Amino acid sequence: MAEIKSEETSEKKSLNFIEQIVENDLKEGKNDGKVQTRFPPEPNGYLHIGHAKAICLDFGIAAAHGGVCNLRFDDTNPTKEDVEYVEAIKEDIQWLGYQWGNEYYASDYFQQLWDFAIRLIKEGKAYIDEQTSEQIAAQKGTPTQPGVESPYRNRSIEETLELFQKMNTGEIEEGAMVLRAKIDMASPNMHFRDPIIYRVVKHPHHRTGTTWKAYPMYDFAHGQSDYFEGVTHSLCTLEFVPHRPLYDLFVDWVKEGKDLNDHRPHQYEFNKLNLSYTLMSKRNLLTLVKEGLVNGWDDPRMPTICGFRRRGYSPESIHKFIDKKIGMGILYLFTFGLFGIGWIYDIFKAFSSSPSSFQLKQYIAPSVPGILHINDNSYNLAYNYNQVNLYTKEPFYFDIPFGSSLGIQPEPTNKYDSRAIFFTWKNTNIGYIHKGQLQDMIHDYLSPNRYVIATYESIDCGNVMITLS
Repeated sequence: MAEIKSEETSEKKSLNFIEQIVENDLKEGKNDGKVQTRFPPEPNGYLHIGHAKAICLDFGIAAAHGGVCNLRFDDTNPTKEDVEYVEAIKEDIQWLGYQWGNEYYASDYFQQLWDFAIRLIKEGKAYIDEQTSEQIAAQKGTPTQPGVESPYRNRSIEETLELFQKMNTGEIEEGAMVLRAKIDMASPNMHFRDPIIYRVVKHPHHRTGTTWKAYPMYDFAHGQSDYFEGVTHSLCTLEFVPHRPLYDLFVDWVKEGKDLNDHRPHQYEFNKLNLSYTLMSKRNLLTLVKEGLVNGWDDPRMPTICGFRRRGYSPESIHKFIDKKIGMGILYLFTFGLFGIGWIYDIFKAFSSSPSSFQLKQYIAPSVPGILHINDNSYNLAYNYNQVNLYTKEPFYFDIPFGSSLGIQPEPTNKYDSRAIFFTWKNTNIGYIHKGQLQDMIHDYLSPNRYVIATYESIDCGNVMITLS
């Protein structure tokens, strides 16, 4: 799919603070004038609309400054990761119109990270702790009280090296010991209080199999992976602000104290994109999928990118929505359905010129052959079946009261071509059109009530009608 091109406007767009940082770095000649970003998802679920903002920023910043954005899967937790998520993430990024420069994995650097950890042990900067996770947490202290040093903090380098090797041979059980960085238990930054950097996980990894039993923690792997790849600007969300000093310290250590002001990644944080009354956590979304409350990650009610795709939204609409939210910082809220998801109204309102007139075709679903008209009283949908290889000559119309939700979902016959449509009303499928046949796809999402009944005559007679009752 062709890459999304930003629309030219008559006004010069002001720079956001990240763009200003990048331009200043280029003027000062930092990193030899190079800009390199990365989008670093964890392959433990499908991407949602919040990730779309990060994707647009990571790829957009690189493209705007002649740089490259790589895709790196931070696969340091084998118990929650799966190849299914890897492939789904790649498909979503490409559907949005982006192509990464290189595809990397944190697991590509497991040996380098292991060697770095060995070096820290030999330098007296890391030690094996055999306390329980509860004991370690209790000794961390509070933001106003210093922590207590572990009784294992001054264990000998030789013993630490021996135990660290055993952590990776399978001799040590999960939770029996961890490797901690030796920093400062009295630091006001809680992340500096001897953070855990390696733990034992006896679960096969989706790429490395059973080669490793000791796995690096996210904070230990993330910054070093950025450094190994040559990332210049590491963009994260705001919850990583307190992690930044630790990120910088580990990069200082891996660079062995040399050239600390240049040729290194720097972390910058931006605010998350959230929708009120909408679940935006992969953990919670996974629960919905596993408990059968939705029909998979691409259920049209889900705030996942593939869920938006199934509803009929185009990549352009997502880009426009993200651009509006970054520029305006405003969310218009409307709730409907089982989980109070307000996507339709959010996106429609973002491009409206008045409360009662919404210009949708250009932004929402230009790839779907139809026009959705909205007024104060009803949604009126007009579709020409000839545009989807059906035999009828006239479009059909039906009205739904204003305030109801109407989903338009293309079902592609190949990866990106929309040749079929199904409609949803009140979160219930009412019709499915595909390859010249109209199939009844009634499904009760909101047990015990069925809200819509779809009826139709033979497609061959040329008179197809969907009746709502």
